[in-house]
Amino acid sequence: KIEGRTKSPYYAAVTAKAYREAIDDYYENKFDASKYQKELHTTKNRGFTDAYLIHKPFEKLDSQNHDYALSKGSFEVTGLVSEDEEHFYCKYKVYPNEDIEIFTPHNTVLHECDNEIGRVFKKENGLYYINFKKILTQDNKELESVHSGNVNKIKLPCKLPYLTMFRVENISENIE
Repeated sequence: KIEGRTKSPYYAAVTAKAYREAIDDYYENKFDASKYQKELHTTKNRGFTDAYLIHKPFEKLDSQNHDYALSKGSFEVTGLVSEDEEHFYCKYKVYPNEDIEIFTPHNTVLHECDNEIGRVFKKENGLYYINFKKILTQDNKELESVHSGNVNKIKLPCKLPYLTMFRVENISENIE
């Protein structure tokens, strides 16, 4: 169960994927707590506690955070792939010639592509990225950039799995 008032689709996806990978890695003797912790910190959150795992809330003072604002997380979601797997909806802002990390559902296999719209590629860090050479709406209108207020479907260079998210690293980490 994923708890919290501030949970978003990104929060739920990252948390579920990190937990699933932690469980799978544990049984394969590849468990690395720092890997899952790093991924969990990409989400907006109010901090982490052991909650009911170790003590009952009334026995411990850190079961809830009332001291500081919501952490922005280290990443911002910039896009969400639509059901047709050929377009995405902008959730933040996207510019041409910008490497944007691709965050996929658990155990998804991606394939690289490169065409006039853009490319999907794997970097040395093992992660996949998308880079748009041009931003085209579903109706082939070319845009200089796209922002979250734009509700048009934006073309992908190749099919990506439904509910795949694009994310970029945040420069600032806390909401004031």
